[in-house]
Amino acid sequence: MKKNFLLLIINLISWPIFSQEGQPIAKATSIETNESTNTAVKSDSQKLNKNLLPLFGEIKKSNKEIATDNSFIDMCKKNFPNLTEASKFFADRGWEYLAESELDTAMHRFNLCYLLNEKNMDAYWGIGVICFQKGELDNASKILKKGIEIDSTNSSLIVDLATVELTCYEKNNHNEDLILAHDHLAKAIDIDPGNVSAWTKRSETEYYLENFENAWECIHSARLLDISKIDLGFVEKLNLKMKDPKEVFKF
Repeated sequence: MKKNFLLLIINLISWPIFSQEGQPIAKATSIETNESTNTAVKSDSQKLNKNLLPLFGEIKKSNKEIATDNSFIDMCKKNFPNLTEASKFFADRGWEYLAESELDTAMHRFNLCYLLNEKNMDAYWGIGVICFQKGELDNASKILKKGIEIDSTNSSLIVDLATVELTCYEKNNHNEDLILAHDHLAKAIDIDPGNVSAWTKRSETEYYLENFENAWECIHSARLLDISKIDLGFVEKLNLKMKDPKEVFKF
C-alpha cells in the first residue's frame, strides 16, 4: 500500500456515492433479516440507488455516473500499487461489513470491488451472500454463478450456490432445484473432500431424495472431519426416517 493511503480514506469519506441512500452462505442456518440496516419499507431514493443494487443493478450508467466512476478509479490508481490490489481492499472491507450484518454498506464495498476489477471473484461471492441474506434467492443464484464462471474450482463457493438451490427447493418444492444442489455438492466434494459443509449439505439433499442410507454416510464423512459443524437438529430428523447404521448418533 502506498504511503498516501490515509489520503484515500479521507477522500472516500466525502466521495459522492457515500452520500446516497461469511460468512459463506453454507454456514448460515437460515436467511437473516437485519432490520437495523435493511428496513422493510425503503424510500424511492433508496430503491433507485444503484450503489446498493447487485453489480450496480447491471443498469447502463449516465455520463455523470461514468465520470464519477472514472474519478474514483483514478484516485485508486494513485493510492494503490494497482487496481487488483484496490479491488481486494474493498472486497476485504465488504466481508468485514457483511460479518457485522451491515448489508447495504457491504453491498456498496463489493460493488466498488467489482468496479475496480470485474474478474475479482469475491465481488460476486460477497454480493451473492448479501442477496441470500436479504431473501433474494434468484439474484443470489445468478450472481454466484457469475463467480463460479471466474473460479470453477472453489469448493466453498460451489457449496454456497448449492445452498441457495437447496433453499429454493425447501421454499418452492421444485425438484430441479434439488437435483442442481445435489450435483453441485457432488462437484464440491470432488474438488475438496475435506469440505465439511459440502458433506452436511449433501446429506440434506440425500434426505430429500429419500436416500437415507446415503444421507447417513454423508453425515459420518462430515463427523470424521469436524463433528462440531454437524446440525444435530437435522440429524435427529434423519434419525426419525432411519436409525444411524453406525449407532454413533442416538436419540
